[in-house]
Amino acid sequence: MLHLKTFGGLSVDIDGTPVTGAGQQRKTLALLALLAAAGHRGLSRDKLIATLWPETDAEHGRGLLKQACYALRRDLHARELFLGSIQLHLNPAVISSDVASFTAALEEHELARAVSCHTAPFLDGFYLNGGGEFETWAEAERARMAGQYRAALEVLSAEAAGRGEHRVAVDWWRRLLELDPLSTHSALGLMYALENAGERAEALRYGQAHGELVRSELGVDPPPELSEWIERHRHVAGSGIPVIGVGSPNAPPAPSLAPSDRLTSPDRAAKDLSHPGAAAPRRSLVAVRRWGAVVGLTALVAVGVLLSGTRPAEPTDPNLLAIAPFEVLDPSLQIWHEGLVDVLSRNLDGAGPLRTLPQTVGLKRWHGRADRVSAESFGHRTGAGLVVFGSVSRTRDTVSLRATVLDVARQRAEADLEVRGDTADIGDLADSLGVRILRALGPEIP
Repeated sequence: MLHLKTFGGLSVDIDGTPVTGAGQQRKTLALLALLAAAGHRGLSRDKLIATLWPETDAEHGRGLLKQACYALRRDLHARELFLGSIQLHLNPAVISSDVASFTAALEEHELARAVSCHTAPFLDGFYLNGGGEFETWAEAERARMAGQYRAALEVLSAEAAGRGEHRVAVDWWRRLLELDPLSTHSALGLMYALENAGERAEALRYGQAHGELVRSELGVDPPPELSEWIERHRHVAGSGIPVIGVGSPNAPPAPSLAPSDRLTSPDRAAKDLSHPGAAAPRRSLVAVRRWGAVVGLTALVAVGVLLSGTRPAEPTDPNLLAIAPFEVLDPSLQIWHEGLVDVLSRNLDGAGPLRTLPQTVGLKRWHGRADRVSAESFGHRTGAGLVVFGSVSRTRDTVSLRATVLDVARQRAEADLEVRGDTADIGDLADSLGVRILRALGPEIP
């Protein structure tokens, strides 16, 4: 069977043997990557032409696409490689891909399998000469998938901690720090995790090392959250470890905390949420630069985390409802990306014991796509026990609003809450969707 590898490069093989001909040419490989990432939805021929041959007219572009499909069928010995006529997509019975496996694992909430698929950045090192449209698409997909990968790791660490498997959670935090060695958010998660695993001295050592890494690589003092943590923990009995150049030597030490208070409720996500092991105390500049592109792109989709500071995740409140920005599939309806957050937040706030997360807070802390993994991570970051996410699509004059209600604590989702109607009535449809959401919540919340 044919297999397409997209993480860490772009190549295709058949039963482990690299193919030749069109299977090694950049343009035809790019076509396979576009369709693999699109999954069962596929892409229109016009979209493919605009992305791969933006400089050509429509007629010439159709000819080039036809030639590329023919060459791939011939050289890969796969007559049924493509399915569809207007919307083209890959035949899963003929060709598999790591990106399809990654997406499927996320949809099925098999997060450990998902992160095992994301072995390196999407299409890392692959480019097209003069392929500006393709490069823009690849960068956006790379950032989106890196955000999903990061969110999955955070959820895995939370789940492991909740089961009391602190050393497993430690390993997940190590993976996060491999993605971004300079992330103080991840460093603090690791430190709390190590403390919960009974390795307070190691947590302190790592905090000091991370502070020095930030200072040496970025030329700035580490964030105050890190310095405060170290000041608070450096006199833990038996550690015997002096502070190494982190924080002001004249700063008064933070009040001593009793063991039961060291992880107050806002910090308890690290207790119940994560516990990474000690990463290497210092990474080379080469290693940092290697992941620099991923870090920068991930920042676009992880802006919620960055703006929310480096605080560990909040404990979830079963009556706090967060509305995530809806994924809008029709550019003409883009106003409803945030518009539905506003309408649903106002409609649902105060229904029984429900309170909705302030819209401004939600928009700042949200990152990723409208899927379960991103929604679960969103709930942990905001403390919301309930998260609503969904999509807006249109077919001719009919618009569809679809939503999923995720109960973060119970790990249950009420999916496919859908309303349809005329595009001109989308405001009324939003109200109807709110009613559907309340009905879904009714059995659990009065």
